[in-house]
This record gives sequence, structure tokens and C-alpha cells, in this order.
Amino acid sequence: MIWSKVMRLIASLLLCAVAYAQVPAAPNWRQSFTGILNRPPGSLNARDLQLLESQMALAGQYCTGLTPGDYEANRALVRQMIAYLATIQVAAGDQQMNLSLRRFTRSLGAFPCAFVLPPGQQQPPPAVAPPPPPGEPPFTMTAPALTDVPKADQDTAKDLRERYNTDASHAAIAWKNADQIRRNLSVKGMSLNAQTAASVDRLKVLLDEAADALRDHKWDDALSSLQAVEATTDKVNKTVGN
Repeated sequence: MIWSKVMRLIASLLLCAVAYAQVPAAPNWRQSFTGILNRPPGSLNARDLQLLESQMALAGQYCTGLTPGDYEANRALVRQMIAYLATIQVAAGDQQMNLSLRRFTRSLGAFPCAFVLPPGQQQPPPAVAPPPPPGEPPFTMTAPALTDVPKADQDTAKDLRERYNTDASHAAIAWKNADQIRRNLSVKGMSLNAQTAASVDRLKVLLDEAADALRDHKWDDALSSLQAVEATTDKVNKTVGN
């Protein structure tokens, strides 16, 4: 009788020990998120994202039974992380980082510690923070004021200044459209293709050249630069739309 009780006690202790050993410590994903958010976006790498994604996967089993306040606090932290990821610029050739960003962003939108639904309902699409509003074009919108223009050249100068203003206005629209698309792509861990990005950057160079040529009364050079602005603007618009 006594031996039987001892054996049952030993068996119970062994079962408890096995059960305890199978329950891993809950990963402190919130602390990891906070640590990343306090770092400059440029310091983030694919290994960091993979570690965070692994912690989220392990944390999911501890997310049942959270209070509404817990879910709301977790959602707020997830939204901060999504907004943070939207500020990260990744080189077009860094495929591993781009892939990690896309995968991690999808995981954030389905993280059970932040988004809970009744059984049978589908998970909502990832909560993506809207990109910040586009900035202003980096080039001057109005032609420079000209002085000491010979009388014989005044009509030419007037036409070129008006053409500059028109071209700069059209270039600004193309630049803003491209900038908005770039920001939208960055949320998904993507970027403009290299050719389009180079054309967008070239708009400022060409308009600066045109402005300098106008100041120096180099009308042929100014016209050549403005024609290049128009061709480049058309090229950008074919990709990003009008």
C-alpha cells in the first residue's frame, strides 16, 4: 500500500516536470519592438526582422485570454512598428531585406496578440499605416528674374521664362506622383525601379541647368535643357501616370 502511494506520487511529480518543461517562457516581443523603434531606421537589417518574426510566432500561443485593453495596447505598438517600417528605404538590389520586410509586414497584420476575432471569421487585411503626405519638389517653380537682357533678345528671354514656368509645373506634378508611389511602395518594402527613380532625380538637374543658362543669357542652352525636362517628364508620366 505504501509502495503504491509512493509510486503514484513519483509518477505525478514526473508528469508535472514534463509539462513544465514543455511550456517555454513567453518571449518578450513588446520589449523587442520598443528596442527596434528606438533605433534609427537605417540600422535595421533582415536578421532583426527575422528575429522579431520568430518572437511573434512564439508569442502567439500566449495571446488567448487577453483583456480588450491588452489587445488595444498591442495594436498601438504594432501600428507604431508599421509606421516605422514605412520610413525604411531599401536598395533595389537588396532582395533579402525586401523579402523580409514584406513577410514581416504581413505577419504584423495577422498577429494574434493584437488582432482577435470570433471563431469562424477571417483575419482582416494587414493594418497598414497610410504613408506620410508627399513633400514639395526640390526644384524652383519659377524662372529666375533676368537683368540686362539686350532688346533683341527680350522676346526670346520672355518665351523661355514662360516655358520654364510651364515645364516646372508639369515636372512638379510628375515628381509628386512618383513620390507618392515611392512612399506607397516603401510600406510594402518595395521601391521605384532604378530607371524611373533616376529620371525623377534628373528633373531637378535639368531645371537647375535651364535656370543657370537663363541667368547667363545662354538661350540655346536653356532651350536644350527645357526640352530635356519635357522629355523626362513624359518619361516619368508613362510610369507613374499624370
